[in-house]
Amino acid sequence: MAEQKITYPLKSSGDPWASHEVNEVKLVVNHHADSIDIINERLAAGDPTPVVAQSLTTATVQPNRLNRWGTVNSLAITLQPSGVSGVSDEFMLEFTVGSSQFTLTFGSSTIRWAQEPDWQEGYTYQVSIENDLAIYAEWEAAQS
Repeated sequence: MAEQKITYPLKSSGDPWASHEVNEVKLVVNHHADSIDIINERLAAGDPTPVVAQSLTTATVQPNRLNRWGTVNSLAITLQPSGVSGVSDEFMLEFTVGSSQFTLTFGSSTIRWAQEPDWQEGYTYQVSIENDLAIYAEWEAAQS
């Protein structure tokens, strides 16, 4: 079984993720994790929603769908909000890093990471972005 690592926000002065209450940080991370769990449950139940197989490394992604790539050396992503009032736009990405020089960019969006990613070649990542705040989880490649 692959090892899973979920990163947690760092406490630092002036950081939008900074919190005097550890429980506040846990709530934010758990919200993102719950969203990923819901997508995985839909997949397990055979629900055809919202998985988008991506092949282009420059892509505009819609919210509230799991955008899945295979192995990539870079991704240039544009986030396209739904514009629906009362709906939280969460952007979900899944990909495997194919190069030690991997880059992930978001066009004009200013994404703030809970913890800056340290991309590892061969690892698979899930990224969740909501309100321009991003977290990620990584899984080590299966050993043969």
